[in-house]
Amino acid sequence: MKPRFCLRALITRYMQRYHPFLPVLDCTVTPSALQKDCPTLFWVIITTASRSVRPELYTMLCELVPQLISGKFFHQSYSTQPCQALLILCMFPMPTVKSREDVRWMYSGMAMQMATLAGLHKTGWDQEYRKAGTVGANEKDQRELTRTWYCCCHVNATYVSGKAR
Repeated sequence: MKPRFCLRALITRYMQRYHPFLPVLDCTVTPSALQKDCPTLFWVIITTASRSVRPELYTMLCELVPQLISGKFFHQSYSTQPCQALLILCMFPMPTVKSREDVRWMYSGMAMQMATLAGLHKTGWDQEYRKAGTVGANEKDQRELTRTWYCCCHVNATYVSGKAR
């Protein structure tokens, strides 16, 4: 199987099997645009989708993804995509051996903080939270901002209520 075909198949698998449980992504974004705009989100999607169909790839990516969530990742905090990557990792976590290795609670808090700093909690007022000189969100972007905020609240409530597995 060619790598490009494999990646497309995994993204399709993610959209069919995982996205319905956490509909945080814009389904109209192409895989190439996603990979260019936020490589971390792209690889989180590939990792999640590969867990049961490509175990060797999944194991390898489980080592890569935490490395992607580092310094440069947080400079994209005005975009919804880094926040979406963290939310996906919270809902579909990577395996851990010890409970202290489970960082979902930290990812959930980071996603909520990033969303708040980006103004997602005040849809329609997000221009107050954008960097000076950036254009306000159009209707499609507003839907993405709102969808991401709702998913942040859902994931956060899941952890607060103790229902996370």
